[in-house]
Amino acid sequence: LTDNTSWLACTGSSCTASGTAAPTSSVTFQASTGVNGNISVAYLTSQTVNPGNYGTVNLASESTLNFSTNAGVFKMGAVTTSYKSVMSFVPGDYWINGNLTLADSTVLKRANASGSVRIFVNGNITLGYKITTDGFTPEQLLIVATGSISQGATNNQDHVISGFIYAGGNVSLGFNSTINGAVSGANFTGTGDQVKVNYSSASLAALGTKFSFEPFCSVGTTAPPV
Repeated sequence: LTDNTSWLACTGSSCTASGTAAPTSSVTFQASTGVNGNISVAYLTSQTVNPGNYGTVNLASESTLNFSTNAGVFKMGAVTTSYKSVMSFVPGDYWINGNLTLADSTVLKRANASGSVRIFVNGNITLGYKITTDGFTPEQLLIVATGSISQGATNNQDHVISGFIYAGGNVSLGFNSTINGAVSGANFTGTGDQVKVNYSSASLAALGTKFSFEPFCSVGTTAPPV
């Protein structure tokens, strides 16, 4: 745990790691065959796709990609969004065989009030400025990356994400970023002031029931806000 927020964190002092690390978790990754072709959503348009096997996914600025069919399985290659684009998820499993690159002001939106969304990324997740989730409670979203979760060329700051985030590599969040749920990674770095993780044991219990995923914290330990 690297706390760069100095005196603004952990009740006036720098945060330090405590407890013991949770065991490493992994999933058997489901790669896409690409048989359904690539997805490219044009500027200021929307597109709806059904469960299937897709190639690369690209969203132009202010476009919307809607996933249809609850409890579906969506497999795809690398995913890249653009400024103010929206990915609208229904409950189901999303397998991204490549990097997930989220541009400035990208919104991860929930399109259904029941069920949970699981996003598995076989690569790195890059966050632009002000990535947000819309309509999710923490236990309704799980994001897993085999690589790292970190900033892009722009400032990695002002994120508000409700969900549980797990990285096989490092996790880095910038100024004024808030995670409602939990974060797990090989190392966690708060790269600016006012980085917050609002941990909820009730949400974590619900996550375990719905996702059958390894715990984010070891038994009997809790993580202080950062």
